[in-house]
Amino acid sequence: MLPEYAIDTIDCSRLHIGALLDTAVENQRLFGYAEPYTWNEMLAVFRKLYPERKFMGDLPDAGRDLSTVTNESAAAVLKKFGKPGFTPFEESVKAATEQIVAFEKTKE
Repeated sequence: MLPEYAIDTIDCSRLHIGALLDTAVENQRLFGYAEPYTWNEMLAVFRKLYPERKFMGDLPDAGRDLSTVTNESAAAVLKKFGKPGFTPFEESVKAATEQIVAFEKTKE
């Protein structure tokens, strides 16, 4: 599996709306890349957040994207529309999974 870049879904939505509303963004390409991650890092976050659960082992040779991304313009749009910057990867994963975990507990 190739390494990826992550962005929180709410950050992505805010970035799209901000780009539509902010006339200073006209004809610009915004890179909504919060931070790089690998699936092994995703598994590590899952293990940390949900230690009572069992997850598969790490993937061999997961790789790491060492490229740099110019995302300052996107971060500036987020700041202009009330967000101090991109949501950290772990926080985003936690927010995305909390509702699933809460739903599962209602079925117990």
